[in-house]
Amino acid sequence: MAALVQDETGEISYYDMPLNLNSINDYYHKKLTPKAAQEFISKRTGGIEVSQAKNAKEAGYAVFGKELFESFFKNYTEKQWGRLSETLPPDLFSRYQIRWDDNNEAFAGQFQGISETSYDDLFKSIVSHANETYNGSIDIIYNADFLVESEKIERQNRYSS
Repeated sequence: MAALVQDETGEISYYDMPLNLNSINDYYHKKLTPKAAQEFISKRTGGIEVSQAKNAKEAGYAVFGKELFESFFKNYTEKQWGRLSETLPPDLFSRYQIRWDDNNEAFAGQFQGISETSYDDLFKSIVSHANETYNGSIDIIYNADFLVESEKIERQNRYSS
């Protein structure tokens, strides 16, 4: 996978995603070893630990440093969630890591790929199986605002326990 990003010099290029050693070297125009790259990025995180972050922006800075977060993640995250990164929870970035090698696979698993038929068929199968398992208790809501619906669900769960 690749991302089209403008680097700190203004040059627009494709970079490996998830971020890995190649991405870092290409973005910063360097030839760092894995250990040197870890030290280089560590200096850019501002000493913040992900566990100390109060929001997604701070967590992004803790994982990637300011430049990489701003270039690769900030706009995408804010567009996806419809909120500023300062208002999103820090756990959005708690699972992200930089790969300190040239591996640009999305997952560490042996098998990766898309569904043989379609994602629509995949989700229909998942929901069908789940409804059989849980006696038809899974509702699918179409054309809904995730943030609005998730807040309703949170309120329901809060008051039903």
